Amino acid sequence: MLKTYVAVKALIKKENTFLILKNKDSTQSDDLCGWETPGGRLEENEEILDGLKRETKEETDLTIKILFPFNVYSGDTSAENAIIGINYLAEYVSGNVVIDSNEHSKFKWCTTEEIRKLTRSFGLQKEIDAYERFRKCVIEL
Repeated sequence: MLKTYVAVKALIKKENTFLILKNKDSTQSDDLCGWETPGGRLEENEEILDGLKRETKEETDLTIKILFPFNVYSGDTSAENAIIGINYLAEYVSGNVVIDSNEHSKFKWCTTEEIRKLTRSFGLQKEIDAYERFRKCVIEL
């Protein structure tokens, strides 16, 4: 039977930059791939925003303000597991980034233009595409 998980990710904005993390398990050693935003799967019966705050705290040690969701996606992680993901825009509130070395090897604060240069980080590129589409729709309204 297919098990479906819910995952949440935070696109954390600080001034004109966003926080990205290099996935420690990335099979590629170059600096163009393996980048992602903080987040992960919700625990059983966990509220969505609580889970996002927990994941962000675990992976970065930052305090954030969650603003709004801007994208929902789905995918299969294996023959037995599927995932529904929600991307949220969040605002940096306080703290210094301390990454969980079990999951990530480094971090950067980047502009969207700098993120666009990380061409082999496909998930991150999709997330930035969704954010820019959402932002454009809001501006047009």
